Amino acid sequence: MARIIVNGNVIEVPDGQTVNITSKDGSISFNSSQVFSVGPGGSNRVHLIIEGAKVGSVEADGSVNCEGVEGDVEAGGSVNCGNVAGDVDAGGSVNCGNVGGDVDAGGSVMRR
Repeated sequence: MARIIVNGNVIEVPDGQTVNITSKDGSISFNSSQVFSVGPGGSNRVHLIIEGAKVGSVEADGSVNCEGVEGDVEAGGSVNCGNVAGDVDAGGSVNCGNVGGDVDAGGSVMRR
């Protein structure tokens, strides 16, 4: 079973299932179903650790740290990511590994 850890909360994902993650207004959703609420002010930073799960996309109103995304990453804040197959769009800076699509940032872009 694959795991996704969001702000320290572990969610187990069936092997082979692709998950789309959304963080908006303090609520974390997987595939449009709310998983949990991070509480007031908690939406400013989302830290994702992906262990063996297929992540289709990540969308957050705050900053995002993530690895191994098969789709796009979109964040209102900064993005610190490893490999992303799609695009990365951030309101702040981007620190990334390999990106298959475009990188659009309101701040600086640093590729590793």
